[in-house]
Amino acid sequence: MVHASPDPQVQQEDDKYLILKRIGVLVGLFGMLAGLQYFQPEGIADGVEPLTLASIGFTALFAFTVGELVNGIGLPRVTGYILTGVVLGPSASGFFSDPVVEEMKIFNTLALGLIATLAGLELDIKATLRVWKTLAWTVAIKVVFLIVLVGGVFIGFESYFHTFESLTSTSAIVAFGLIFAVLGIGTSPAIVLAVINDLKAKGRFSDLLLAIAVVKDVVVVVALAVAVAIAKAMLSPDSGGFDPHALVHVAKELGASIAVGMVVGALIIAYIRFVHAEMLLFVVAMILVVAQISETLHLELLLVFIVAGFLVRNFSRFEHELHHPLEVVSLPVFVVFFTGAGANPDLQKSLQVLPSALALPAARVIALSGAASPGA
Repeated sequence: MVHASPDPQVQQEDDKYLILKRIGVLVGLFGMLAGLQYFQPEGIADGVEPLTLASIGFTALFAFTVGELVNGIGLPRVTGYILTGVVLGPSASGFFSDPVVEEMKIFNTLALGLIATLAGLELDIKATLRVWKTLAWTVAIKVVFLIVLVGGVFIGFESYFHTFESLTSTSAIVAFGLIFAVLGIGTSPAIVLAVINDLKAKGRFSDLLLAIAVVKDVVVVVALAVAVAIAKAMLSPDSGGFDPHALVHVAKELGASIAVGMVVGALIIAYIRFVHAEMLLFVVAMILVVAQISETLHLELLLVFIVAGFLVRNFSRFEHELHHPLEVVSLPVFVVFFTGAGANPDLQKSLQVLPSALALPAARVIALSGAASPGA
């Protein structure tokens, strides 16, 4: 049987209808959000709004719909989630009050655990070994480019514009420039994973991008410890200079995080093998419990879960058994997480440092473009 190809005109009309339908959903949800703000009782006790959970629920639906709309024009859905947070946040329209934004942060720990575990599950050891040379060279060159360009731009702009009034000396400007440069090294595994999953990208290039994001996240932890130690020595000459104990502390923290991640991964494998029940509940409880332990022991939360996911992916046959419940719970958590991330920044304060806010990302983009590896 031969199936006729869909008529392009009919498909175009269907797409227009779908867009109009989503816009209608947005208008309805926006009206509900406005109604929640208008009809809520006055007299908030202890700074918690009575309709906070309802606001978060409607906001998640609103952000999801915006994400679908921006995806229709070729942008990642996560862009729509963040833009929703910016527009509805306390600094813009004010539909989100500060207490609502604060309550949305309860999803941060769960979201970071989900993101890190999913990132670990995507790191196939064989695929990573195939690109290890490209990975090593790319990270090394990008670190050098980012430190030089981002640090140089910060020092130049701050010396000219004096955005931060507290930086009154050249040594202070250079010290903070070094810290900003190191922070520029980091690439959010959350954003990388969200975009890769959104585009359903598979292959050598996506494997390389995710591996770079994870490796750079570890590199930035070590580099930041070094930068802070150098900055302290520059700002306090009487402190005795560079303190090598900072590196020892970071090494212990990273080693402990890897060890705990291996234990968590082994426990996940054992649970799936011998119990394999209520996986959704197990995943959520596991992430929250391990996050609390990591905070108590001062561990790197992302590294713990990345190692755990990596262990399940490469040293067991239970990758899919863990991946499915993570995917089920990840969508609503990611929507709230990225929407909250967009709502959190103070736009007025951001405008006060606008020159640096524009210059530093531009320098970072130039550095990343200049450091692109031929092997990638």
